[in-house]
Amino acid sequence: MIPVTSAAAARPNRGARRDELVMETDLAPTFVARAGASAPSVVDECSLAPLLAGRATPWRNAVLIEHYAGSTEPFASEFEVAQRRGRARIPTYRALRTSSMTYVEYETGERELYDLGRDPLELNNSYPAADRALIARLSAQLTALKTCSGATCRTADAMAH
Repeated sequence: MIPVTSAAAARPNRGARRDELVMETDLAPTFVARAGASAPSVVDECSLAPLLAGRATPWRNAVLIEHYAGSTEPFASEFEVAQRRGRARIPTYRALRTSSMTYVEYETGERELYDLGRDPLELNNSYPAADRALIARLSAQLTALKTCSGATCRTADAMAH
């Protein structure tokens, strides 16, 4: 989890902790909302304004994580730098992160599932023994998040798993 801190003029919930899943891409719609405007309908992410105000609001239950092999992130880890030099390779993958699990689909066909309650460091892949119905639900939500745009992302965000 990445902590989010806000310094707002009115802070009714100063020091409050929320457990909603947020992403850095939620910041743009948040700034737009704070400026009193509305984000365009094509924006996939959510304004954090209701959360920062302490209001109960429907929220996503999962986030999409994507990695593209050979990408050149500006803050690359040693492993990613080694990857670019050809000594290692992280294949392209997409993952679904919820408050309790991480599900990963690699372009190679490999799959991973981690129970974050029992394995917070994601060291033991539980995919081989996982319930196939759970895997099907996670895969469906991952596919929905990969292909959504704008308001359809709210539906994909809230799919049951």
